[in-house]
Amino acid sequence: MAAPDALLGQNHEVVIQQAKSEDSLTGGTPQPRHSSAIAGPPPTSGADKTFRVRGMPLDWNVDRLESFLGKQDGAVDPAVQSLAKEVHGRSQTATVSFHTIPVALRASQDGQSVHYP
Repeated sequence: MAAPDALLGQNHEVVIQQAKSEDSLTGGTPQPRHSSAIAGPPPTSGADKTFRVRGMPLDWNVDRLESFLGKQDGAVDPAVQSLAKEVHGRSQTATVSFHTIPVALRASQDGQSVHYP
C-alpha cells in the first residue's frame, strides 16, 4: 500500500469497497453473481469490477481522485465513473474501475471495505 497522502487531510479517511453488483450502484435489481470453480490467484484485471470510494474531501475533483488511486500499489488506470457529495455534506463518494486492480483490493470480497488513511 502506498504511503498516506498528505493532501487527504486530518478529518478524512478514504474507504474503497467492491460493489455487490453493477445494478446495486444504479438502484436496479441486483443480479446473482456466478463463481468459478477454478482455483488460482485473484484476478488483477478490473474490467468487470466497480468499486465504491467513500470519504473524499469536498475539494477533490475527478483528476485528484484518479491521481490518489493511481498511487496505490499495483493500480493501473483508475477511471472515475461518478463523483458526488454525500448526503451529510462532509465528504464525497465515487464509483471507480481500474485497468489493473490495486493489490489491497484484489482479494476483497463483495461489500468488503479497504481503508486508506
